[in-house]
Amino acid sequence: MVAMVVGGDCRPSSFDQFWYWVKFFMPRAEKFHMVGLAGICWALWRTRNNVCFEEKKVRSPTEVICLASSFISFWAELQSEEDKLLLEGGADILRAVVLSLHPNEAPPGDASVVLLQ
Repeated sequence: MVAMVVGGDCRPSSFDQFWYWVKFFMPRAEKFHMVGLAGICWALWRTRNNVCFEEKKVRSPTEVICLASSFISFWAELQSEEDKLLLEGGADILRAVVLSLHPNEAPPGDASVVLLQ
């Protein structure tokens, strides 16, 4: 999903590929690559723990990406004012594009799926 948001036609499958990939598809945001990677990894880890230990279900990958976007927005507060605005803007774009792709898989009235908005 992140590849779709940044216009990538491939996905990295290793950290070496990731660093090449972000430099190619997001060359002007180089100082934010680590924040984005940390957000994605932390969201995956938290989602994995929720599935394993709390028996929660993940109905769509959009949940993970929205969680990562929320982490990035939260961590933006730790940056300079200019960088904060750029990170928040990137997180907002990521969330908006991913939510536009969300297939609305949850049945009506099912409150167990929560997307961070």
